[in-house]
Amino acid sequence: MSGSNTADKRREDLIIPYAHIPDSVEENKNIVAQSMPMMAIFLKSKTLAWASVLITVTAWLNEADSSEGTPASMNILTSVVSLLVAYMDFVFSPNVVPPTNATTTSSSSSS
Repeated sequence: MSGSNTADKRREDLIIPYAHIPDSVEENKNIVAQSMPMMAIFLKSKTLAWASVLITVTAWLNEADSSEGTPASMNILTSVVSLLVAYMDFVFSPNVVPPTNATTTSSSSSS
């Protein structure tokens, strides 16, 4: 077993020390602030729309550096648009007239 007595063949001048670069928590908040208004628009969910407005405003207030990523005004605009889309059925309600009792009774009596 002469293999256990061999010297270390790694050169010390080629060793590069590891430097850990932590992930930014700000990026994760920004991803949620960008994607939640789009989910609210696609699903027309009022709960998601209000949550997206709150999360977007919170992300904007906690923003440290405004030079990176999407501007906060754009995120706030998309969350307000998602809120408008969620409540669009109240503004543009369909004019559906339910059938009256006279038409349903006349069709059943003729049979």
